[in-house]
Amino acid sequence: MAIDAPRGRIPVLGETWRPVGDKAFLAAAWIVPIESVRALVPRELAIAAVLPGRTVATAFLGDYGPGSTLEYHELGINPALVHVGGVPAVWNHTLVVDSEPARIGGALVGAPKLLLPFDWEERKRGGRVEGRCTVGDPDRPLVHVRYRQGLLPVPSPPMRAATLRDELLLVSTQQMRGKQRLARIRFEVPAGSPLGWLRDFGDPLVGVAVTGMRGRMMDAPRVARILAHRAWRPPLPEDLHEDLHEEQPPA
Repeated sequence: MAIDAPRGRIPVLGETWRPVGDKAFLAAAWIVPIESVRALVPRELAIAAVLPGRTVATAFLGDYGPGSTLEYHELGINPALVHVGGVPAVWNHTLVVDSEPARIGGALVGAPKLLLPFDWEERKRGGRVEGRCTVGDPDRPLVHVRYRQGLLPVPSPPMRAATLRDELLLVSTQQMRGKQRLARIRFEVPAGSPLGWLRDFGDPLVGVAVTGMRGRMMDAPRVARILAHRAWRPPLPEDLHEDLHEEQPPA
């Protein structure tokens, strides 16, 4: 049975995060060659193919406002689907927030988050939203995101996400509900950003903007596997401007 974390308190493992959208929640997906993202996923995990030699990479950008478990902005980059107990799940490689409580909460549930500023502007035009967001320090931005919501409605199915907490491979459910419409989303990666590999993906195959969003994150987490002691760890803040495309060492 899901237990909601109290508002304003840092959630612990087993408690569901309840984000409430202020600005639009953005999600994007690409079909990418597995070999191009193999180094971004721990070797112990098998990448799930959706076409011969290809997997799905995803990204999201969220603004969690009043009514949320914690109020903050978040960017997530998931370079591949992985097999977890016979079910595909997105692999959380890079998570960025602008809130220290959110960063701490992420570490407690096996989802380490980098702490960086967000500069986000959004406006409505003709009943649709459009905007831009820069993630990172002004003199060393990580990525620029531009978007415009379309008219075509789309469903919002739940998604499984895989994270590592020490040697525990965890899987949980995430879902964002609201007014879901197709959107044009562009990720512009500046020269020198450690997310240079994201530039190689090109424009997303599909983008979605969700307004009036209410969601659930880290819902019903469970241990999918216990991995042997591993030297690899998720990226920490001091690693941010190092090469994140370097292959992860084996256990």
